[in-house]
Order: sequence, then structure tokens, then C-alpha cells
Amino acid sequence: MGIGTNEDQIQLFGKESMEPWYNTGDTDNPFAPVPSGTLFSGTVSGETVRVTDNSIWWVETTREGSGIVRRMVGGTPVRVSTAAVERFIQSSSNFSAFTFQEQGHIFYVLNADQGTRVFDVKENEWHEWAWLNRGTGIQERGRAETHAFAYVYHLVTDYENGRVYRQSLDYFSDAEQEMRRTRTSAHLDFGGRAAIIDELYIDMAMGVGLIDGQGSDPKVMLRYSTDGVTFSNEIMGDVGKIGEYSRQVRFYRLGYGKDWVFEVSVSDPVQCVLMDARAKVRVGDR
Repeated sequence: MGIGTNEDQIQLFGKESMEPWYNTGDTDNPFAPVPSGTLFSGTVSGETVRVTDNSIWWVETTREGSGIVRRMVGGTPVRVSTAAVERFIQSSSNFSAFTFQEQGHIFYVLNADQGTRVFDVKENEWHEWAWLNRGTGIQERGRAETHAFAYVYHLVTDYENGRVYRQSLDYFSDAEQEMRRTRTSAHLDFGGRAAIIDELYIDMAMGVGLIDGQGSDPKVMLRYSTDGVTFSNEIMGDVGKIGEYSRQVRFYRLGYGKDWVFEVSVSDPVQCVLMDARAKVRVGDR
């Protein structure tokens, strides 16, 4: 179902196991299986088997179950995925993956019909890619299906129409379509006590507006939850027109709640650098 190479070995992946083969140096029989080398870790799809950062990566399936992203470290499959990523895998279908390196960060990009999850090897963290469907307003899986680094460019193919696009951190739209960048906080509770948030400050790059058109007066959008489930309507803040570096993004009198979650988004075609957030909080007795 899949094949991966690592140094002088070839790993042949089946559905529930893998078998390493080595270079024998024999002209007639150049490869042979490693004695007692079979590992009971197969792959859900050969399209997820990729080699990057000097190791083989794949989405595992075994006799006991499936849905763990693994990488080979010294001949041992090591778990890379988190519980959240594994829940996503177990509820998804039609998997594929590609890898690339940009600005010193190596990425393993896992696609499925239901969405895209990406592992940043340098940061040792997962995040999500999405494409905003203008017609439905729904964020769908990322468009990129395969990748090649050629002519000093990152080139990717569209999974649906086969078009080739140039991928770069310098682009702030998806082929001139709106790109929505979102950061969601962890749940913030205060030991079961209610808290009033008087002010929320978002630390981000300011004064990044364009000369004209959409993005000349860029906005940041905030939604928040006081119960950890339902969210408020969006509140707008100014990111700053071109050169307005002293601007600040502050939101006031957000209310009262026990389980706070914040969601910050930018959809204007401008640079988006979210660095930190701080709040003025009053915690009640219960």
C-alpha cells in the first residue's frame, strides 16, 4: 500500500504491518527483507507515507485500530499526533500528505476530505489549513494536494481542478480569493469562579494596510465565548492603515463568564502576525 526510503533501507507498508528491505549488493537480487524486521504498524493510505526531516512519516493502522500519525526514529515508530488530530483522522476519509520546508520550518501536511492538519516540526505543534468557500461561507480542506520545490518556488497542485499554484508566505490570498486566518485560545477558567473581562489587548503587527482597495484599512475580528460553547457576534478592531505603527487593538467591557474562549481573525489581504494577548480581569468569589 505504501513505500518509504530511509538511508539504505526501503520500508514496504501494508495495511497492518511494514517490512524493511536492505541493499544486499547482489546484482541479481539487490534487495532482501531484513530478518525479523517486520513491525506491526501499517498505513491507512500509501499516500500518507512521506519522507522528511531524515525520517519516514505515515498515518498508522493496526489490528487494534487506526488514526495515529507516526514517524520512524531509529527503527521505532514514534507517535506524533495529538488526541485532537487523532479524533479528526478517525472521523475523516481519503487521506493524502505532502511535505515541504520554508524559512527553516519543515511541515507534514495531512489532507482528508473533511479538512487539513499540518505539523510544524520545528515548533512541534499542529495547526489547521483551510480554504474559505465564498459561495457557502464554509472553510473547507486546503486546496494543495501535491508539492514540488522547483525553480526556487514552492509549487502545489489543486486537488480538485489540477491547476498549479505558487505557494509563498508573501501571499495573503488564495489565488485572489479571501483567506481567513484565525487563532483560537484555550479555554480559560478561574477555578469555577466567574470573571469579568474589562479589557482585552491583542498584540499584533500594526500599520500593515495596503495603499488602496481591500486591505487599505484592515480590520481584526474578535468573537468570544463566556460559556466555552456559544460565541458572541464579531467585534471589529483596527489593524492600522499603512504606516500607522502606533495603533493598538483593544476591546472593552466584554462581560461576565466562567469559561472564556477567544477567537481572533483577519481576512483582509495583509500581513497577519499575532504575537500575544493580555486582559484585565476581575475574578469573583464564586
